[in-house]
Amino acid sequence: MKFRCEAMNRTAVIVITCITAGYFTGCGAPQSADHRIDESRATTIKIATSNDTPDLDSIVRNHKFTRLETSEECLVGEVYKLSCRNKKYYILDRHLQKALFVFDEEGKFRNRIGRRGRGPGEFIEPTDFIVSDSTVTVFDMFGHKLLYYNPDGTFIRSVRLPYSIYEIESGGDGSAIYAVGGDNSKCDSLKNYELLEIGPEGDIRAKVYKNKYSMDFSNKYDLQGFDEDVIYKKAFRPAVYMLRDKKLYAKYIFDIPSHALPGDYEKLCRGNFERFIKQYRGEYTYFNGQFWETDRYAGIGITAKRMPYLVVYDKDTHRTIRVRD
Repeated sequence: MKFRCEAMNRTAVIVITCITAGYFTGCGAPQSADHRIDESRATTIKIATSNDTPDLDSIVRNHKFTRLETSEECLVGEVYKLSCRNKKYYILDRHLQKALFVFDEEGKFRNRIGRRGRGPGEFIEPTDFIVSDSTVTVFDMFGHKLLYYNPDGTFIRSVRLPYSIYEIESGGDGSAIYAVGGDNSKCDSLKNYELLEIGPEGDIRAKVYKNKYSMDFSNKYDLQGFDEDVIYKKAFRPAVYMLRDKKLYAKYIFDIPSHALPGDYEKLCRGNFERFIKQYRGEYTYFNGQFWETDRYAGIGITAKRMPYLVVYDKDTHRTIRVRD
């Protein structure tokens, strides 16, 4: 599940649902950012190799349980993404209901954002979304467009996207949209760029980090918002990055003490995910793309010989413990 919440470093929000089913050219020449990644300010985290039990009360000091209203018009089948903004919960059920629901802080259903269809204000699939104080932006990957709504669900407009992206995120003020680049192999100016900055009209403002060996898959949760920051985290790559000023900065680098992937594994696999699975996945230890952060702790998903683990890093003591997922 993808999670976005204001002031996330202070409170963990746990939502319970009672359900049984439960300038505009696509291939123009926008500004390109540096192809390198700045690692000068990164914190190196040595990944623990033995299991331990964390003190969960120290990791999450405040928690709130909210029971969501359940009726025919607001049955959530799968929480694909949760975003908290202005005392409202925005919950995306991408695959089952294909809907974006809005609940208030007491769990009462307020409205939906958009609906399925091919007409104005409708989407084929609500693939991802972002929320600002005044606007909800929905990305429809199969309809190749962004749709803009008021928070009450009133449709504003839509913008066509003549290029491929997988997901979207924004900074705290919502002024810029960042996207994970999709298969743009037929567009020379966008080919091999992992990240794009998009303007409100769908214009590409910047291209970030070109990598011709980038794995040809999406982990679905590569971009994540934490307060004012946008975090970029790509499965198998042993680092978490911050996206700022059209550049990537390494925030954390993971030191995996044994059975780590070769540093040039993407090049060795020629960017082919199937080749990677066949050659490396079974016997190695790697970052699986799961990540969260509070003011004191960071949680890192690690897979070791096909077994998933959670590694908790204490920023104060610089210690890590490993917990079986």
